[in-house]
Amino acid sequence: MDVIVCILWIAMILYIGFDTNAVYSYLKRLPTLNFITHVVDYEKEQSSRNWQMSYSLYMQINHGGFLVTLLTCRYCIGAWLAIIASAVVKDYEWMPLIFFGAQLAYTGFRALDRYLMEAGDQDVG
Repeated sequence: MDVIVCILWIAMILYIGFDTNAVYSYLKRLPTLNFITHVVDYEKEQSSRNWQMSYSLYMQINHGGFLVTLLTCRYCIGAWLAIIASAVVKDYEWMPLIFFGAQLAYTGFRALDRYLMEAGDQDVG
């Protein structure tokens, strides 16, 4: 049961981090960290060029380094979270199952979200 809970937690963290604006919204409220997060630069470039690039893609392109690459890669984050979750359940043999299960659950969350968005769009029209 602990493994399933870990899988769902990791999938939820991946979904919130990569498919919502939550990370960007929280970072935007921390202006003292702008020298690391470059939120102001992102907003200026987004408004001047009139495009919709995700914050993580902007960071990869303009401020890519080891840490940025690590934090914007869902497989990297998933692997580290799976290692941490394996430590929580105190059995590292579960790590591959936790990693692949979380990736599968994340994909399921995304598919469900897309389906619900499309169903909502059809109800309006």
